[in-house]
Amino acid sequence: MAWRFNGQTDYASLAANAALSLPQNGSLGGWAYRADGAGNSVDYLLMHGATTANPYWFFAWSCDSAGSYPGRIRFYTKDSAGTIVYLYGESATASGVWHHVMATWDATALRLYIDGVMGEPNEELQDSIFPLAPNATLYLGRNTAASAYFPGRIAEWAKWDRALSLAEITVLAKGATPDWFANSLAWYLPMRKDPVELVRGIPVKLIGATPVDHPLHFKPAPMGWAARALGVAP
Repeated sequence: MAWRFNGQTDYASLAANAALSLPQNGSLGGWAYRADGAGNSVDYLLMHGATTANPYWFFAWSCDSAGSYPGRIRFYTKDSAGTIVYLYGESATASGVWHHVMATWDATALRLYIDGVMGEPNEELQDSIFPLAPNATLYLGRNTAASAYFPGRIAEWAKWDRALSLAEITVLAKGATPDWFANSLAWYLPMRKDPVELVRGIPVKLIGATPVDHPLHFKPAPMGWAARALGVAP
């Protein structure tokens, strides 16, 4: 399944929880489908923390006519001291198609993968940028200020407290659910009809967004959280 957002009022949220923080080494990603790239700003996939109260981070998708990076997906972080580290996709990402998106980071670099392919990494990380702990609600499908929304669908988002390998990301981009790689999996949203977070039971709200089918056949881990939720594992 996936959650469909109307780009105007729909969103989902995860309640503030320590598991949402971005550690020194980590990974964050899932599936995204944007209906169109109309507009001249950005569409927000996820955002944690407010721009008026550092730290914060977000995943966003620039509109097709936006600024210097039209149509590109961006992962952006800002720590409590105001240090900014971000990374754009190498090129525009087409709307109207499902894409697997993943950011990973460690002591040496921030990396962004689109459909399992890594672009040029950002190797200018400051020692202070991670960990990031906004201690706030995590929003999906909109920014924290509720001034920009995502027009499309998202599915199978998760965060790990370690940097996933290229081999692991390749498997995820082929349709494996995040719980195939349960080591250090911090939170996991399967985006089904019942809005649940499977790893720690973090409270989830689904506001207006509609559960819909995802065209990709996901492959749950045989003994993972997704398989148990579907009733196909003990």
